[in-house]
Formats: sequence, C-alpha cells, structure tokens
Amino acid sequence: AVVINAEYGAAGGMFSVIDHLDQELGGKMFDQSVGKFLCTDFNKKNRCVVEENPRSFSKVLKASKTAKHNLSTLNTSECSIESLYEGLDMITNLSRPRFETLIEADLKKLTDTLTRFISLHSELTVSQVVLAGGCCKVSKLQSRVSSIFPDAKILNSSPDEVVSLGAAHHASIIAQYPDMKKKTEMESNGTVVIPVTPSAISVRVEGGGTTVVVPKHTPLPFTTEVELAEEGNVFFIEAEAGKCLARAENT
Repeated sequence: AVVINAEYGAAGGMFSVIDHLDQELGGKMFDQSVGKFLCTDFNKKNRCVVEENPRSFSKVLKASKTAKHNLSTLNTSECSIESLYEGLDMITNLSRPRFETLIEADLKKLTDTLTRFISLHSELTVSQVVLAGGCCKVSKLQSRVSSIFPDAKILNSSPDEVVSLGAAHHASIIAQYPDMKKKTEMESNGTVVIPVTPSAISVRVEGGGTTVVVPKHTPLPFTTEVELAEEGNVFFIEAEAGKCLARAENT
C-alpha cells in the first residue's frame, strides 16, 4: 500500500509518496488462507497430504485465486480440480460467509496497518482512497477500509484496471509537454523523476499582500497567467529547469 500527496500546480499536478505500508499485504494472503482450507478439507476426505506435492499445491492456489474473484460478486464458488493428487479430484463449494471467515486474520492485519499509519501521520487529512488490485473487489475489505476512513472518498470503480488507467493518464500528461519527455529521467528502479519547482512562486503587490501564483512542486516546464484585478496588471510566468521568466502587462 502506498500513501501519496497530491499537489496541483500550473502544469496539471504532481503526486509525491508519503509512505509505503506493509508490502506483504495483498491478494496472495487471501489465496494462501483459502488454499490452506482447501488442502485441509481435501486431506481429511482422502487421508493424504496434498501440500507435499508442489505442483498439486500450485493448482490449489490457482483455484483459490479463482474462487476469490468469483466470491467478490457471487455468493458461492465451486473449487474444482481434476486429478489433483494421485488421480483424485477435488470438488469443494465455498460460500462467501466461509470465505470471509477464512480471510478474517488477513483483514485484521490490513486494518492494523492502516490504523498504525493514521497514528503516525495524524497531521494528514486523507481525502481519497484508491483501491487497486483484484482483491480490493472483496466487499468486506471495502467495508473495512470505509470504516477506517469515513470522511474519504473510496475509489473502487475498477480495482483490476486502476494501475493501467493511471499509467495511461500519466503518459497523456507527459505527452502534452514535449520538453518534459527530454527532461524526464528514469531511475534504475523504474521511478519517473520529473523536474519541479522547489518552492512556491509568489507575487507581492505594493501596499498589499503576497499572492502564491505557482504552488510548490509544480512540474516543469509550465506557463501560467495571473491577473491582479485591483492593480490592472496581468503577469505571465514561464519556467523550465534552471530558468524562470516573468513579465507584466497593463490591462
């Protein structure tokens, strides 16, 4: 899980990472929990230990993943595997209440992690929560997240597609600024590094106060126009990495 801060500037906005939460949280936890239940049930019926065969256990995990996705929209799911172990087939019906019981410990780990984050960053106001990944379609997970962030907007329209949609949106922003493509660097770990304004740019009017016209961390390059109605002036500010130009015109 990643916590980000959105700062919108003249060129459309930037996201900065505030914290990374438990990297082990995710759908694989649910798969393992369901897989252990299916193995226990199969072993009890057939007096065997299916986990001893890595290939068989891999089939069980695949069936668990399918059941997880099915139970996000259905009340029951049939876990069926032909010739799972020494010619024996596995056929087990899994209900949504049973599934939610099996993943209860995993959900508690998630809520404990989010609660710990809130206590460490009490100064932050969480306005939006983006649910990314197939496991986020699980209704009980969504309700737990909603209860932890009651005032935040939960974005869960398409958890399976949110990463690809975000990447496409990011690419469209970069495509609008040809110079940004040249100045954008790709670090060895795959992180996109974009030049931004290190601090806010303000205009001070004689006899008046100071007005922030370009917020901190605005992506470069950018062009913005600011009109100070009471003074009858319009300011044009253009900036790129290492250079900032400003001019004023009387209206």
